Amino acid sequence: MRALASQGFPAIAIDKLGYGASDHANGYTLTVESYAAMTSQIVTQLRTGLYQTPLPSLPIAFSRVGLVGHSAGTEIAELTAGLFGGIDVLIATGYTHVPTPRILTDFTTGDTVRAALSDREYFGGTPEQRTEYMYNVSVADPDVIALDTAMAELTPSGEILTISSQPSRLIMATITAPVLLVLAEQDILFPPDVLGVPVGELELALFALSGDKELYVVPDAGHSFMLHPNAPETNAVIVDWLSARIPACN
Repeated sequence: MRALASQGFPAIAIDKLGYGASDHANGYTLTVESYAAMTSQIVTQLRTGLYQTPLPSLPIAFSRVGLVGHSAGTEIAELTAGLFGGIDVLIATGYTHVPTPRILTDFTTGDTVRAALSDREYFGGTPEQRTEYMYNVSVADPDVIALDTAMAELTPSGEILTISSQPSRLIMATITAPVLLVLAEQDILFPPDVLGVPVGELELALFALSGDKELYVVPDAGHSFMLHPNAPETNAVIVDWLSARIPACN
């Protein structure tokens, strides 16, 4: 987000309900569908200027609004764009509809079970497992990994239980906005290739009505590619792609 803002693109990062500074409702009520509805409301407020800002700033009505999602956030962004529209660009990162057999097994036997027992659960089960999911530890900075792990939050169980079917697959074909798909080469959750199958290219094809879609693979990085050493290069790719489609507010 800072990379976008530094290049003249107003960027808003919001803690989803159930995370960070936002209210922590019962985790079973926080589904990916409900998050998509909330996101659509935010998009509408950005377009109309009907939102609050700290004084003396005044709200701006934006003529163009895009969504950037990562991992589960991409599922939510795709649902928002497909169900509600109103999106000028979609940047989908760290997510496909062909997860690896490893994560399918782990998610089914671990995260889903924990979600059924409590309204919040620790994704991956342990900090060690989460680290393996999120990083290519051979290149990532250990201090970055340690800080990120210390800041990890519990995931609302409603999100876990409703993302398992990946419902955005049913409406991706209706998305007409330009799409940039960013996947990490060493991601063990949603890699660009699974067992020799070019998943990244197949994922792009699911955006059937988008006439402008592109895949970028981040070399050497794990799932949390934005926390790997080559993040600045990846940010530059995203900014260049966006600049070619939406003018910055310089």
